[in-house]
Amino acid sequence: MDHDIQSTFGVHGTVLSWITSFITNRTQTVNFAGQQSTLATVLCGVPLGSVLGPVLFLLYTADVPVIAQRHGFLAHSYADDTQLYFHDKVSLSDIRLLRLKECIGEIEIWMSSNRLRLNTDKTQFLCLRTRQQMTKFQHHTIDLKTASLPVATQITCLGVVFDCELTFSKHDTSVVRRCLYHFEADPCSQEVTDH
Repeated sequence: MDHDIQSTFGVHGTVLSWITSFITNRTQTVNFAGQQSTLATVLCGVPLGSVLGPVLFLLYTADVPVIAQRHGFLAHSYADDTQLYFHDKVSLSDIRLLRLKECIGEIEIWMSSNRLRLNTDKTQFLCLRTRQQMTKFQHHTIDLKTASLPVATQITCLGVVFDCELTFSKHDTSVVRRCLYHFEADPCSQEVTDH
């Protein structure tokens, strides 16, 4: 990773030494039911729960948006979650979905060669469209190399529920439900009345 950070991002000198020190010579053990495993050397990855962990992971996976762009897609990443997205006419969906399959296939190969794994169980596909366009989009599943994804009617991204029409009604309902739960669970809450 040192070489990638140095050549791709221009990090060198003291900062590179700090990062190298942070991710090398680490060990870990597992404690379970009062038993402790033997000490093992950590050969890859970043410490979970650390401040630098998400940033270093994004630097490590910086090739993923490049691969997406090469196939005509945009990518947005937050820690280990990445979304690919595109805008096109519904009439071109067959061509775009073929490119998406190729793009995800190349990302999967890249991940495998870099000690990562694409989690197809958490991979979702959402088509944002108007009600008139819904009848034109005929795909119910997106077939990848290793999985077949159902076309979702809603997904949750970083706590926000997106539906295919972007009405946010399901997100609003979810927020109200959580607020009411906390309001009703709080013994100190009182009814406020005007005097």
